[in-house]
Amino acid sequence: MANKSYNHVVLVGNLGKDPEVRALPSGDKVASFTIATSTSYKGKDGQMKENTDWHKIEIWGGLADVAEKYLSKGKQVLIEGRVANDNYESNGVKHYGYKIRVNNLLMLGGKDSSGSGGDNYGQYNTGGKYEADNFDDKSNDSGDDIPF
Repeated sequence: MANKSYNHVVLVGNLGKDPEVRALPSGDKVASFTIATSTSYKGKDGQMKENTDWHKIEIWGGLADVAEKYLSKGKQVLIEGRVANDNYESNGVKHYGYKIRVNNLLMLGGKDSSGSGGDNYGQYNTGGKYEADNFDDKSNDSGDDIPF
């Protein structure tokens, strides 16, 4: 096997807080938030148990604008990206961790109870391109009823 590596993450979870968006001196935006993912299992006592993991998420560029506009605490999302080291030193203490750098975002859950955001839910990639879940393209409609 060739010496290649693959760094790809897909997570489905709920936002633990509203995205924090900051503008960099270069003009780029970066959004940061956490999502929770849960795993259920049967414990030794026979009872169902649930384990929740929290993941730090980072989104750059056009996707940061999408996150700022449409995401909020509790919203369910599917994110695709890669694992990036999140190592830093503070007060002489080294901290080690990881974060997920997103290159694809799919907002799940549809319309919320307040009636906002549901019509805009769809899939976004790093270019900020929107692909609506309910896209109805009639541009190739030739008028016949043949399904192929």
